[in-house]
Amino acid sequence: MVAYTSEAAVKILSRGFVVSEFSYLRSCWRLLELAVVVLAHVSFFLPAVRFSAVRFARALGLPPLRDRLMGKVGAIFMNLRDLVVATGLLVAACALAGLHVRASYHIHTHIH
Repeated sequence: MVAYTSEAAVKILSRGFVVSEFSYLRSCWRLLELAVVVLAHVSFFLPAVRFSAVRFARALGLPPLRDRLMGKVGAIFMNLRDLVVATGLLVAACALAGLHVRASYHIHTHIH
């Protein structure tokens, strides 16, 4: 929490808050970051206040949207399953090749 707060403070002080072209709140990601930092501080300093994203979504009437979104996210991950497996195999093959090269280099450099 300290790191995010420090990062937000430095960015606000260096770029400005809202007015300039590159100010802090001109980016939606920075707005999300600020919301997370503020909610973290509120929940830390006021422990009786509990924030729940699920309760907030229900209050806004978003459970159907949440269910559809989770279904789409699940479908995306199922479509990417083969890519993840292929990437893992490629990483493993590169790691094994690197270990083989390192081992052969180690053997050849220590033979007198």
